[in-house]
Amino acid sequence: MAVVRDDEHRRADAYLRDPYAQLLRTGAAEEQVAYQIGLGAPVGVVVGRGRFGDAAVERGVAAGVRQLVLLGAGSDTRCWRLALPSDLTAYEVDLPGQLAVKESAFKAAGLGPSAPRRRVDADLRGDWAAALAAAGHDAGSPTVWIAEGLFYYLDRGDSIELLSEIGRLSAAGSRVVFDVPHPAFARDPAKSAFLAYMTESGCPWLGFAEHPDVLLPLGAWRLDAYLPPDLVAGRCPWLPPLPQRLADSHRWVWYAHARR
Repeated sequence: MAVVRDDEHRRADAYLRDPYAQLLRTGAAEEQVAYQIGLGAPVGVVVGRGRFGDAAVERGVAAGVRQLVLLGAGSDTRCWRLALPSDLTAYEVDLPGQLAVKESAFKAAGLGPSAPRRRVDADLRGDWAAALAAAGHDAGSPTVWIAEGLFYYLDRGDSIELLSEIGRLSAAGSRVVFDVPHPAFARDPAKSAFLAYMTESGCPWLGFAEHPDVLLPLGAWRLDAYLPPDLVAGRCPWLPPLPQRLADSHRWVWYAHARR
């Protein structure tokens, strides 16, 4: 959510800096975010996973990875705000039409991506892998995959299928970052109104995992996974501790980082 990222950027103690989120901010989005926060929406995860994903991209780039794939890219601004190397190619994948507003906003502001960027109009429920390959993605070279906010809306079978497809396209040295709620989230009375709202809105939360490893093929990846209390305590060695103010809204959401 661009509104959440922009609000965070404006704080003196910001955990995530996103100077471009303001370009994507609208009055309608502000009203929606405010309403969802009132229902107990886990908005802190937007900031937390943003910083987590940024760190994963930076580590991958430092290790020599030169492909970045953003699945369900939506309002993601990483292609502009991260200092990506010029020899890296970034692919943004989303439904046809979903990336047009963002592209128009950046074009109107006279801003270009920091590295070559290719738009892939594809439905993740279809043959998105073919569309990605047609755009130039090389499955024989390592890739950093960012899949933020996707697995909430996929059931267990579809989540496993998506991660299996990512694995098929991932050479040694690849990394994948994703977030998924723990079943305890669904049992939290403080989240019942929000979850009911999502169901009524036609976007029910279907994906819950006791641990992210249940979604990955056995032995195919080396997985690091953290709940917000782990991140607050500084248990992720390559990430600054998550502020408690952000963790409070989403205590039961997994942050996952898997490597090949």
